[in-house]
Amino acid sequence: MVHAAFDALRLRTFDALVAASPEEATSLGLSPSGPPLSRCGPDGPIAEVVAHREVLAGLERLDAASMDASDQADRDVMERLARFRLHLIEERREHRTDLELSLLGACSTLHASSMACDRGSASEWEQVAERADAIAGTLRAREQALVAGLSEGRAAQPELAAFFAERAIPWMAQALAAVPALAAGAREEGSSAIPSTASAAQQALTSACERAVAALSRHAEWIAREVVPHAGRASALDPAEHALRMELCWGITTPADDIEAEAEASVRAAHERVVHCARDVAAARGAAVRDLADASALLHELLGETFSPEDDLAGAYRAATARALAITRDERLFQIDDPESLQVELARGRPWLGGAVNWPAPLFAPAAPARVLLSPDPKAHPQVAVANLAVHEGLPGHGLESLAFRRTFGGRRAPVSMLGLHDDLMQATKWVGPMLRVEGHAVYVEELLLDHGLQSAEGALFVEACKALRAARVVADLDLHVHGLSLAQTAARLAERSLFPLAWAQVKRCATCACRSNARPTTSAREVRRSIEELRAREPGLDLAAAHARLFELGPIPPPRLGV
Repeated sequence: MVHAAFDALRLRTFDALVAASPEEATSLGLSPSGPPLSRCGPDGPIAEVVAHREVLAGLERLDAASMDASDQADRDVMERLARFRLHLIEERREHRTDLELSLLGACSTLHASSMACDRGSASEWEQVAERADAIAGTLRAREQALVAGLSEGRAAQPELAAFFAERAIPWMAQALAAVPALAAGAREEGSSAIPSTASAAQQALTSACERAVAALSRHAEWIAREVVPHAGRASALDPAEHALRMELCWGITTPADDIEAEAEASVRAAHERVVHCARDVAAARGAAVRDLADASALLHELLGETFSPEDDLAGAYRAATARALAITRDERLFQIDDPESLQVELARGRPWLGGAVNWPAPLFAPAAPARVLLSPDPKAHPQVAVANLAVHEGLPGHGLESLAFRRTFGGRRAPVSMLGLHDDLMQATKWVGPMLRVEGHAVYVEELLLDHGLQSAEGALFVEACKALRAARVVADLDLHVHGLSLAQTAARLAERSLFPLAWAQVKRCATCACRSNARPTTSAREVRRSIEELRAREPGLDLAAAHARLFELGPIPPPRLGV
């Protein structure tokens, strides 16, 4: 039964938040109804604040007990999201120190270019050019906000500010510089309405991207000049703040000390499994592994065995996906009716990517596929990681989940639980509410396919090392944000616990911890598994594939909130 008052509030909330964030609209497969990009100056995202205040006021007037389970779930998401974002914007004013927001406009422009490649209309490419042209204005607004933060004695820590000035922003500039070539490539494949490379539309896109690249370069220089010398410890959280974020994002009330103790125990358990797997691999190579140091050395050796320029990177990932699909079909693990809706391709024009990443199927773009995007750099792909990354990022991991979410929620008028689902949005807004369920599923898939024989002995070693890594990231998050360690100290401790190389920990994971300020608990995959088991216990005739499908229908609700 529809709760009319709540349904009206839900509709207003969804429309207001999508209108307030062109970047959100783009990630969902919609065209922004207002400005092409958010600016987010010193006063923060005002329209978003107004929307969240209305949410909390409206929810106070409603009787939650009269709502059905679906409405109660949406109500829970709306309340936690509103409280979280208002806390960050109004109380902590994190938009005045957050360097991740400097990347959001460029990320959204890249999202729009991906949509244009899929849809192939001239108007889509015109919108890409419009967004690229708006980047300079958003960066000026970001500089004003960062200056306001500096005047209050607040700034990002020095290493993080330097990372953005020296790496993250230049990488994004390189990606935008490649967008006109993406448009030309789409046209040559017959999916773009731009008639020729010399057309006015193509020239406008090229000029807009050139201006955006120049603006990003200037912004990086400005951060190096104005922020890095004055950077502080604004990213540090006290235990109470960390606890509040855990509760608002995920409904988790476990104290930080207990989370850390559990993570450390998980690290030790993973180390034991890594040593066991390493001994199997070493024995096949005529060598021996005596202890954890030997196992770590073997892991580093395997991670160094990458591809050559002449190798077919996409083909290797497609072959691993095919093996995984054969297992899921034979064992009836998942219902995968449209495997062709996932594409595995080189991410040309996106040079900041390392290895493989998921590009989810947009909720309101039914023809757009889910993607696994691969760095074109063959050295970014350890051969030992291919099978695990293929199932984690693609099928039956993130790719399948995003396709399933689209089937369930793409036809709904106001799917509030799907807000903030894309990685770029989560890193910018710090709203990681969907991440526990989404990443929990992908890690659960890794473990399930390992149990069903997907991996070689080397692949099994890598999967177990990934478990150590994830537990170590929880500790790294607390080291950085609660205990106040520097990025360098945190990276060293992360490398030691995870067994991965220090340089890998510094660039690929430690900076991500710094941006997100909330690592996932080690229990996320376990709670997804528990939810599946409880569903099947309630319905004894429910096979595993049907139980997975049922869980997808609930959306990205954190496992502690699933109620199954």
